[in-house]
Order: sequence, then structure tokens, then C-alpha cells
Amino acid sequence: MVQWYLFAVPRCTIFVVLNGKLGKPAYLENWNTTIPSLTAGESAFNVTFDWDKNIGVPGAFIIRNEYHIEFYLKTVTHEDVPGQGQMHFCAIHGCARQINTKRIVFSSLTRGPKHVGPILGGSSEYPYPRRGRTGRPPTNTDPNSERRLMLLMSLNIYVPRDERFGHLKMSDFLAYALKSIGQFLKPELEAVFDKTPNEFDSFEDALKLYEGGIELPVSLLENIRENIPGEILREIFRTDAERLLKFPVPQVIKEHTSAWKTDEEFAKEMLAGINPEFPPASKLEHKVYGDHTSKISKEHIEHNLSGLSVNEAIKNNKLFILDHHDTLMPYLRRINTTHTRTYASRTLLFLKDDGTLKPVAIELSLPNPHGDPLGCISKVYTPANQGVKGSFWLLAKGYVAVNDSGYHQLISHWLKAHAVIEPFVIATNRQLSVIHRIYKLLHPHFRDTMNINAVGRQILINAGGALESTVFPAKYSLEMSSKVYKNWVFPDQALPVDLIKRGMAVQDANSPHGLRLLIEDYPYAVDGLEIWSAINTWYPYGGYPPSRPSISHRFIPEEGNPEYEELKTNPEKAYLKSFNSQLLSVLGIALVEILSRHSTDEIYIGQRDTREWTEDAEVLKAFKKFEKQLKEIEETITRMNKDEKLKNRVGPAKVPYTLLYPSSEAGLTDQSTALLQLKREFAFVKPDFSGYYYICLIYGYSSYYADIYESYPKMRFWKEENDCCSWDGVTCNMKTGRVVALDLAHSWLQGPLRSNSSLFKLHGLRRINMAYNNFSFSLIPSEFGRLSRLTHLNLSFSMFSGRIPSEISFLTNLVSLSLSSFKNYDETSLLHIRKVDFANLIQNMTNLSALHLHQVDISSSLPESLANLSSLTSLVLGGCDLHGKFPDNIFQFPKLEVIYLPCNYFLTGFLPQFQLSSSLKRLTLDYTNFSGIVPNSIGYLKSMSHLALWNCHFVGTIPSSIWNLSELTFLDLSQNRFTGYHQLPSTLGNLAKLTVLWLESSQLNGEIPFSLGNLTQLEFLGLSNNNLSGIIEFGYFSRLRYLQGITLSSNSLSVTTTNINSELPKFAILFLASCNLSEFPEFLKTQDQLRALDLSFNRIKGEIPKWFWGIRNNKLGLLDLSWNELHGSLTVPPLWTSMSYFCISGNNLTGRIHPSLRKWTRLKFLDLSKNHFGGTIPQWLGRLTGSLEFLNLKANNFQGSIPPISTNGSMHNMMRILDLSHNQLQGKVPQSLINCSKLQVLNLGHNQISDTFPFWLQNLSELQILVLRSNNFFGPIWHPLKYLGFVNLSIIDLSFNHFSGSLPSEYFRNWDYMSKAPDRNKSDLISFGESQEESNYSVAYMYSTSMMSKGLDMELMKALTIFTSIDLSNNKFDGEIPSSIGDLRSLIVLNLSSNSFTGTIPSSLGNLTELESLDLSKNKLIGGIPQQLENLKFLEYLNMSQNQLTGPIPQGGQMETFSYSSFEGNPGLCGLQLSKKCENTDAPFSFHSKEEESESENGFTWKVVVLGYGCGLVVGLIFGHVTLSRRSCWFWRSFVGRYIYACIYAYL
Repeated sequence: MVQWYLFAVPRCTIFVVLNGKLGKPAYLENWNTTIPSLTAGESAFNVTFDWDKNIGVPGAFIIRNEYHIEFYLKTVTHEDVPGQGQMHFCAIHGCARQINTKRIVFSSLTRGPKHVGPILGGSSEYPYPRRGRTGRPPTNTDPNSERRLMLLMSLNIYVPRDERFGHLKMSDFLAYALKSIGQFLKPELEAVFDKTPNEFDSFEDALKLYEGGIELPVSLLENIRENIPGEILREIFRTDAERLLKFPVPQVIKEHTSAWKTDEEFAKEMLAGINPEFPPASKLEHKVYGDHTSKISKEHIEHNLSGLSVNEAIKNNKLFILDHHDTLMPYLRRINTTHTRTYASRTLLFLKDDGTLKPVAIELSLPNPHGDPLGCISKVYTPANQGVKGSFWLLAKGYVAVNDSGYHQLISHWLKAHAVIEPFVIATNRQLSVIHRIYKLLHPHFRDTMNINAVGRQILINAGGALESTVFPAKYSLEMSSKVYKNWVFPDQALPVDLIKRGMAVQDANSPHGLRLLIEDYPYAVDGLEIWSAINTWYPYGGYPPSRPSISHRFIPEEGNPEYEELKTNPEKAYLKSFNSQLLSVLGIALVEILSRHSTDEIYIGQRDTREWTEDAEVLKAFKKFEKQLKEIEETITRMNKDEKLKNRVGPAKVPYTLLYPSSEAGLTDQSTALLQLKREFAFVKPDFSGYYYICLIYGYSSYYADIYESYPKMRFWKEENDCCSWDGVTCNMKTGRVVALDLAHSWLQGPLRSNSSLFKLHGLRRINMAYNNFSFSLIPSEFGRLSRLTHLNLSFSMFSGRIPSEISFLTNLVSLSLSSFKNYDETSLLHIRKVDFANLIQNMTNLSALHLHQVDISSSLPESLANLSSLTSLVLGGCDLHGKFPDNIFQFPKLEVIYLPCNYFLTGFLPQFQLSSSLKRLTLDYTNFSGIVPNSIGYLKSMSHLALWNCHFVGTIPSSIWNLSELTFLDLSQNRFTGYHQLPSTLGNLAKLTVLWLESSQLNGEIPFSLGNLTQLEFLGLSNNNLSGIIEFGYFSRLRYLQGITLSSNSLSVTTTNINSELPKFAILFLASCNLSEFPEFLKTQDQLRALDLSFNRIKGEIPKWFWGIRNNKLGLLDLSWNELHGSLTVPPLWTSMSYFCISGNNLTGRIHPSLRKWTRLKFLDLSKNHFGGTIPQWLGRLTGSLEFLNLKANNFQGSIPPISTNGSMHNMMRILDLSHNQLQGKVPQSLINCSKLQVLNLGHNQISDTFPFWLQNLSELQILVLRSNNFFGPIWHPLKYLGFVNLSIIDLSFNHFSGSLPSEYFRNWDYMSKAPDRNKSDLISFGESQEESNYSVAYMYSTSMMSKGLDMELMKALTIFTSIDLSNNKFDGEIPSSIGDLRSLIVLNLSSNSFTGTIPSSLGNLTELESLDLSKNKLIGGIPQQLENLKFLEYLNMSQNQLTGPIPQGGQMETFSYSSFEGNPGLCGLQLSKKCENTDAPFSFHSKEEESESENGFTWKVVVLGYGCGLVVGLIFGHVTLSRRSCWFWRSFVGRYIYACIYAYL
């Protein structure tokens, strides 16, 4: 065996060994008597040492060979030495000594850690772009620094999984890296036999790098096999991979091997920026660095300026500079202490008449050797082709190339193209959904960036890595890039800004893009301006070291030294010795090749990684066209590269400019052609907007219908043979003949409006109206910003989506801007605008008279600059998610006629004192947070026709002056907070033009005045939910012949219908709930146009008359007969097929469910609860779930089993709420319920169901309330193979059953909803909304709960999702209470009473800080009451009685407020609440009166106190048994009323 011992020694001397510390023995691994010879007999083995870091740093090792075979030890490398990293031990140089049969080898380096540099990022001194985590552990010496990884492990560095290379990408990366490593070894080996080792002898010698090859060492492959997964390793050798041992010939030397040396090619590669002054000045701080003014004089360059003086050249924008002086000088002294020897450079270039540049002077500078404040030492070199001066000139260009190449790789490439992109990659993945359109746009461009950056940081730009070895800043590279990043500004990276900043272009409104290039033949700018893309022009030149050296090793030779003589006799060799050595040249080529290589599966512009990247046929069609356009662009660029006049596109090296760029936009030459091209961009299809909201959801179903407006495909009739000025929708200036207006509204346009549309060639346009078309969710093109003459732009309701471009704010001549949008059914807007863009838009468009951004998501407050738009006549910002305060002074704008702000729920404001001069005609503030009083000065608004203040927060009295606004056609003051005694005045009759009068919930008292009959134009009258009284003769309404809807519900009115002598109008809406009706009104016999009828909460007795069911009406969609005194059977007409809402609960109906109901196939809401229906539930009822959303059969006499609820599958099942409780149902829970994927509430309580726990209910992901109370369920509720947890459940009641078994400690671990942190200021509602694609009259039903406040039951129609409860009481559960119950942070009620739970009360209950009711009584719990229960600050009910608890009762928090009854039946307990005092306590005894707490099997009747939901009231929530009030079904009336409101608004 071969034995090893590590020693800790301070330095390499034999005498210290005796005082050193010896480590444990280790042995050579995988040693055998036959050593395989891989390359020249060398082998590598592993040794694993067990080293205690307390011993110290290993400085030597002892080796002992007990075999008879000799071996020669060359080197030993220790990896991951604590505090040191990697350490090397050298044996071949004699640093070894023999003692007996042992040899001692000392470390060749025992100093501290290498490659220590400043930490980049996180500080103002060394800022750096944010990067992804690496997973690398910190070093032992500095916890802020990361530990280095072994080379091969670098390829497995941590990157988020979705950002890692695929197999093809990784295999190509490894293949090319291996090839480079192989070619790196070959020149090193050959250099050993070369006469000038490690250097090129000639340019021909450098060319040999691209020929020949070498086999990879077996040892290298073995290491790869041990560290790289097999599937990736196999890909390295796939058949289509390139040969590993051949570098490709660079383009720069393909055509001519010496063209790179010409001044023309040099200048073409070096173009940077204009020279603004002469001589060039420095911006370095004079006190620190002294005078750095350029030494280039007029004498150096004027003879080379084509007869111009320096001043003339500058004035004519002919003199340009490439300036690396100020960037490098602060680091140059330190850089030149490394292996690098270089200069800070300035290069002046002159623009010739043929558009090309030539270099005229190069200045190379060094820091003054006597100190920085003394400035620099500079030399100036001018062009020469022959002799030593020619060699000097070539060398000078080489040093400039070193600076420029290094700056490019370090700053332009790594920093600006890789590092600064990573924060955007992180933000995109963190903040955007993968289906977000912006994510889909960005993701292909970010592909592999994080993986490339992570690997690059470890093996390319790391300290001592490839970049530091191949570029001149050496170990100061990254530090220098940090200083550059300090001044990096994101907006400055835009190409136009960059060109102007560098002096390559000037602003010129008459030039394309608003810029004029100072060098017209500048391919980068000419092509790049079309796509604003920062392009890398250096890769074609980066592969040949002499043309683009990246590092220099010595200064320019001085006359008289040996290097100068070499320069004279062998200039090529002198040049090559000055720059990259053979070793570093190959490494540099390998680096460029790896960085620039594209993998086999690379995704290029115009491509996607899979054909299935989107299923949108229109998008795929558009993308196919885009691919075709790219091919055409490439052909155009090829054609331009062959144009001999464009000399900068190819240059002497014949490297064509072949990157893909869109061709510049053609100017307008033929208006007819442009318009016909525009016509070909779209299909003509009549739009269907029925799936989107035209106005706010609060108004009900209000989709836009194109039939309301005249629409036809205008463009279809455009003919080429006719003058375009005669075409429908086209308006021309009659003097100039130019098209000035396009009106294509309602023109059936379908398809995306693209940025290259011919529309944007019509630069003379002043008006564009493209509203109400279907642009297929495309973005609004930013090119609209180029149409600077526009005064009117209307793109409203045209199916645009995404962000409104900031370029819209460039249209400073706009008078009218309309970008209003539809909303999705989840109330998300199709369009949004950034806060900064909205502010700029308001600030720039000072001439605006109309601003319409209805339902555009603005999500901000209104900018102060809005107050400057004094010319406004119409402001439409409804549903924009505005917040903050609305500026008061806007109401005072003298020309303002329309203010439309509804559905901005967080927008506050007050109505001002109005002026007589006001022009206001329409004011809509529905559903905003406007408050205060309605001023009496509102009567000054004599032109007011539409006043809508529904559901605001106005207080005080309704001003009497309102009844004098004689121009009013629409008035809605419903649901505010008016106070005082209000009566409808007789002056109501003054509003003779009213068509809509809506005064619901307005605190109205008294009788309805007779003057109401003067409102002969009235169509809708809403007076529900007031305190109106008196007798209403319904025949009175016969005077209002246009009346379509009346709501008189929930007042103290008595409506009589017996003496109707005149013909009544045909009603559509009739709400007469709580109107003291005692029979079905006879006038209903002729009402065949009814769509909604409510007769609930009256005193109608007896059977439903047959004539009622015989009314021929196929339009009725809503019928509510609930809470009357009806009896008999229920026989419904099968022809009422439009019915969507039917409620007849709270009567005395008997018999079975009538089979005619099966014909009501559009039924969504069916409530037959609280009657005496019997028999079995019919099978066909379960098949209505394709439309039915709510089914309530509660509290009847149904028997038998529950039928299959759904047979159509979850895809067509709409059921959301199912309540079959309080019947006599038996059997099992039908598993067909699994198809009800939208089910939110399931109540089967109080039946006779006998079944095991339905574990499959866990698959209903939207289930929020589950009640199985008071049945015959049995068995466990947990199974190791069936139980997953209820992720969305907020209420579960399994009480009064026969469930048994124990619950594991992790039982509640996956109950996600209850585990969320609660928000007591939020009162979300379970939303059981309508199915919007159905009838306009369909409604939402909010499942009823009851609330207790101050002992009174209150009926609520909505279930608060912030209420969470678990009731497992009165079962047979045993074992310990699961500790995971403490995870349910939002739990409010917990009842585990009357079971057989054992063990102690889990202390984790103290985590339930929202808990208000806790019942653990009647179990077998032992031990003490956890002190952690003192944390339950909201606990109002506690019952721990009848257990075996012991010890003192905690006295902190709410615990001391509970009485004796909460703890009785626990003999071992003691405390203030009990008669038994605890030992060693002097606290005074307090006894509270006994309060009986009971729980009944008849209902869900906990006495639970809920604190502070929104208003701070102390209320009790009782769920389950509902004490119905007279308004139990009225909730939908407001909903249907809002539909009426919406219909009326659509016509106004």
C-alpha cells in the first residue's frame, strides 16, 4: 500500500517537521500493481484525508511506499482545503527529503487564499446587476464571498430548473469547450520543441492554429464521465457534432489574410463617436490625476484631412474619436503590474468624401512614474506604411485593438449584453405568468441567459479565469466593469439615445426616426434604427489574434534596446511578441468560439422552440408571415452588401454585414396603394362582442351588441379604379388631395393591426376612427406616435389588448382621444396604461377636449396636470381602478359637459358649489367613494340631462333644487346614506322629460305624489326599499304609457289592483314584493311581455290560479313567489323556456316536483326550500346541471336516495351550490358529484344518509363549504391512501354522526385556505355569479347565512369567506388532537366536543390567533391547559368542561374572562374561575355567573362572537339553520334592477 500523512508546518524547512502536527493516515485509492499508461505513462489517483481544521493549515505531507514497484511522484493537488481552497505540492523540483523509507513533500504555496477581490453588487462603491443564486457555500475566511468550485463541477452550478440548458444545448456547449481545451493543449506541447517556446514566430505560424488536430486525453474523458450525466455525455459524440480538433477560419482572413492590417478595415471596426473639441480633453479629476489633455496637435493630423483645417473638420462633423483614455487611466498603473503591459489610447478618425473613415492619429499614454497628480506621459503615432514608422503604426493600432477588444468583451458583451439582462430575466419569471403575453414575448430572448451567466461566472469571468487571462485589465477586469456600471442608465441604451449621446446623430424632425446620421453609410445605425437593437459587430473579427489582440505583454520598443532592433529586422515577430502569446491566443480563440457558438437547438428570431407554443390560429398565421418577411429582409441586406457605393458594408476584409435587420420603411408615394394594402391586412367579419363587458359588471350583463349601430364592411367597396378620396370612410383635403381622415368604425375589420401596417404610411392623417372592430387582441402599435398631425384618434372597443404604448403621448396635437376598452368576465381590462405614461399623456396633450379611457386599467391616482386641461368637454374614465382624490376644480371647467367615473371603487371626492355658468350635462359617479353632501347649488346645472349617483356615500338631505332640473332625462340617487325625513315633493312633476327615475334605498317617506303622473315619458321607476306608505291604485300607472318597469318592493305600501279601468302598459319588469297583495293581480293576464316578476313576501293565499300558468309568455326569465301562503301542488307550464330564476320557497306547497320543470333548460336558479314537497327527488333534475348553478331543496319531505347529480361531465356542469339539507334522504352520497367541478357549497345535513366519508370530495378544488351534519355517516375520515386534504375549504361540519378513528398529527397539513394569514379588514364574499353567456336576466345567488348582532338574527345573502370553522363534535373520534391544527391560522371556530379524544391539549392551538370559539368539552383530555392559549386575543367562547384536565387555569389574555361553566367537570383544575384555588397564589377569587351553553342537533347554532370585521361591530355568525326574514330573496332584485339601468344607458 501507499501511505500518506498530512503535517501542519509553518514553512518549508526540515527542522520544523519535528514540531508539526501529524494528521491521520490515508491511502492511495484504486492502486494496483499494474498502472495503465495513458499519456507517456502518467497516472492520476485520489487520496481522501481526514483533516481536523483545528490542527492548522497543511504545509507538508509524508508519503510511504510499501510496494516493490517504484513510481515517480510529480505533483499533488489538495482540493477544498479549509480556509485555503486549492493547494499544490510539488515533488519534481526537489522540494522533498528522504527520511528512512519515507519522503516529505512541502507545499509550494502556504500563503492565504488567492484571487481575493472586492465584492461586486450591494454597495454604492461597487454596484452590479442583480444575479440569480448560485448555491455555492461561503468561504471560511469571508462569509460574504462564495467558495470556488472544481472546474468540471462548474458545469453543474445551480440555476433554476426552467433556466437550465437542455441536453442539446449543454452537449454542444461541452463539445465546443472540450475542443477548445484539446486545441489549447496541442500548441503547448508543440511549443516545447519550438525554438521560441510559447510565442508565434510569424503570421503564418498563427494561421496554423486552424489546421491539424489532437486526440483528447483518456484521463480527461474519464473525468468527464465521472462528473457529467450519461445522457449528456452520449450527446457529445452524436453524429452531427463538429470535429473536436479544428477551429473555423475567421471571416476576417478568409478573403485576404492581410486585409486586417489596412487603415480602412481598422477604421471600419473602430467607429465610436464624434470628436467635439480639439485637442481632446479629459474628464478625470484634475486634483487626483493631473492634466490629461491630449498631446495630439494640429501638426499631427492636418496634412491628412483632405485640405481641411482641424476647425473646419470639426465644424463639418468630419472628425471622430475612439476614446479609451479616461476609462483605463485610473486602473492603468495597477494593470501594468500584472502580466499585461498596455496603454490608455485615443484614436482620431477622419470621415472621407466616400463615406468611409480613416485613422489619422493614435495617442498612447501611461501614468507618470512619479505619481498620478503629475498627469500622464503620452506619445502620438501617425499613419505610415513602410519601415520602422510603419511597424510603430501597426503596433499602435494593435494597442488600440487591445483596448477596444477588451472593452467590448468586458463591457459591451459581458456587462451590457449579459449581466444587466439577468435582473430582467429574474423579474419576468417572478412577476409574469407563463401565459402572459409579455412573458411569451420576452422568454425566447432570455433563453439560456441565466445558465450561460452562471457558468460564465464560474469558469470565464471568475477571478483568475479565462477572461482575466485573455483581456488586458487582467484581475481588475470585473472591478473596472463595476465602475462603468455605476454610470449605466437604462433609457440611454435605446439606440437613438445612444447615437445622439455619442455624437453620431443629431435630432432632425424632417429625417426618418427624427434623427440625422452624421455618417450616412453607417450600417449599424441605418439598419439598427429600424429595430432598436444593440448588435454585436465584433464576432466576425474576434477569431484571428493578430487582427484583434486582446492582451499586450510589453510596451512599444524604445530606440537603442534589443526589442527595437528586432522590430526593424522582424516586424511580424515583434508585433506578435507584443501581444497574445501562443498559449493565450489559443485560449482567447477558444473563449470567443465558446461564447459565440450557437447550439444545434438554438432559437433564432422568427422561430419558436415548439410548434405548439400557441394554439391561436391567427397568431400562428401572423407568425408565419413574419418568418417570410425575415427572409425577404435577408435578401435586401444581401443586395445592399453588394452595392459598391456602400463601402462600409463590406470593407477591405470583405466581411459582409449579414445580421438580419428589417429594411427601412418606404416613403409615401401612392395613397391609393397604401389604402388598398391596408384593406388586404384584414378579413371582413361581423364582430361578436357578447363575451365581454361594455360597461361595469355592477350594471348587470351588459355586453355590447353591434346590431344597435349601423355596421357594414366599408373597405369591401373600395375599388382601385376609383379615386380613393371617393371611398367610403376616406376624407381628403380638397386642395392638396391628401388623405386627412379615416372613419372605419363599425367596419367589420378582423385581424391584428401590426406595427408595419400601411396605415402608418399615411402621414397626413388628422382623424382616425377605428372603433368597434376586432383587432384580435393585438397591441396598439407604437407607430401611432409617428402620426404627429393627428387631432382625433378613436380606437375604442376594438379588441386591442396589452399596454397602451407610451408613444401615444407624442401626439401633442390631439383634441380627442378615445381608447376605451371591453372587460373580461373576471372584470380584468383588456388594456392598461402605466402610471408614468398616463401622466405624460395628460401633461403633453394640453389641447384635449375629449379624453375617453373607459375601462382601461390605470390603477393610479389622477395626475395633478389633469387640472390644466381647461378645454375639456368630455371626461370618460369609468372602471379604470382610479384611486385617491378627484380634483375639485375639474367640476369648474367652463366647457366641461360630461364627467363619467363609475366603478372606480376607491376614488374619493366631493361635489363642489356649482356655478351658474357650468356647462355640465352628464354626471355619473356610480359606485365610487364620493361623499359629503349634494349641494343645493346643483340646481344651477340647468343643462343637466343625466345625473347618476348610485351607491356612493353622500349624506344629508336630498336637495330640493334637484326637482327643478327640467332637462333631466335620467336620475338615480339610489343607495346612498341620506338622512332625515324625505318625501317625494309635488315638484317632482317638473321633470317632465324623465325616462328613468331610480330612488331605491333613499330614505323616502310619506306617499307617492299625484304629480308623478306628469312624467309621461317615464320608462323605468324604481322606489324599492324605502319607507313609502299609503294605498296605491295600480291603475294610476295607466297614464304612463311608456312605462316598462316598476319596482315598489319593500315599502309600507298597499297596492290594490281591483279597479283598473284603463289599459296598462306592457311591463317588462314588475317588482311588487311586500306590497300587501292578497291575490294574484288580474291585470297579469294580459302582461305577455314580462321578463321579471316578483310577488314575494305578500299575503297571497290558496292555490296558484290556472290562468297564471296559462299566460302566453316565452320571455319571462325571473319569477319569485316566495314567502306567501300558497298551498296545493306545483304545476308549471312547459313553454316558459326562458326561465332562469325561479324561487317559490317559504310556502306550503305539497306533492312532487312537477316534470314540466325539465323543459326549463335555461334554468340557473331553483329554490323550492321550506315547503312540504315529498316523494323522491326526480332523476331528471340531476341532468339540469348543464345550466343549473343553484339548487335548494332544503326543509322539505323528500325521501329515498340522492339521484345522480350530473351525467354530462365536469366540462358542462355549472352547479355551484347544492342544498338538500333537512329532508329524509337515505342511501349514499352519489359519486357523480365529482363532475360538479365548480361546486362551492354542499349541504347534506339533517338527513338519514348512511355512508363512509366521501374522500373523493377532495378533488372538488373550489369546494368552500361542506356540511354533513346529523346523518348516519360512519368510519374514519382519514386513510393513508385516500386522504389529500381540502385545499379551499373554509367551513366543514361533520357533527352528530358516527365517524370514528384517530387523526394523524399531520391531518390538517394541506388545508391551504385555512392556513393562509387572515385579513380582518377584508370581507370577501363567496361569489356564485351568473353564467354570462346565457340570458341577460340571469342572476347570481349568494348563499344565505345569518348573523347575530346584539342578540338579533340578521339575514345575509352572502357568505363571508373570512369566516372559517371546523365542527367535528358528537362523533366517536379518539386518539390525540392533531398538532397540525395549529397551522390553520385563519380558523375562527373549532368544535371537537363530545368525542373520545385523549392526550394533552396541543400547545399549537396557541397559534390560532384568529380563534373566537373553542369547544373541547366532553372528551378524555388530560394534563394542563397550555399557557399558549393566552395568545388567543379574540377568543369569546371557551368550553373545556367534562375532561380530565389538571393544574392551574392560565390567567392571561381572554382566559380570565371565562366563567365556571367553561371548566367544570375537571376535578384536577384550579384557578380563579373555580372554587378550588391553586397553591401558592394570592390572587383574589372571582366568580362569574354560570352561563348555559347548549348545542342543538336541529341547527348550526353556535353562539360565536366575531370581532371587528370592517366596522368593528361585535356580531355573531350562525351558519346552517337560517331564520328567514321578509327579505330573504330580495337580493337579486337589485341585480335585475341594475340590468334595467344598463339597458337604459345603452340607449342614451
